[in-house]
Amino acid sequence: MTIIWAFIITALPSLLKFLFTFLGIAFVSFTALDFVITNVSSLVFANYNNLGTDTLAIMQLANVDTAINIILSSYTAGIFVKTTLSSTTRMKFTSA
Repeated sequence: MTIIWAFIITALPSLLKFLFTFLGIAFVSFTALDFVITNVSSLVFANYNNLGTDTLAIMQLANVDTAINIILSSYTAGIFVKTTLSSTTRMKFTSA
């Protein structure tokens, strides 16, 4: 039992350091990318609402606004996954 506790006590600091670094990088990248995507979507929808009434009615029947939301959401998810994976491959798990 003491061997297990000794392993936990020696491995815990480096594991916590890795975990907090990973979470910090993921949070910062997600916050920055969310800010960019929010600005892009507000720009797209501002221009979308300036269309003529007939064109806007046809585009709303075709659910173009839903398609734009799906596309922007997939960009957000894809970029978040890509930055998270690239940040974790550069880290090395070492003992403290």
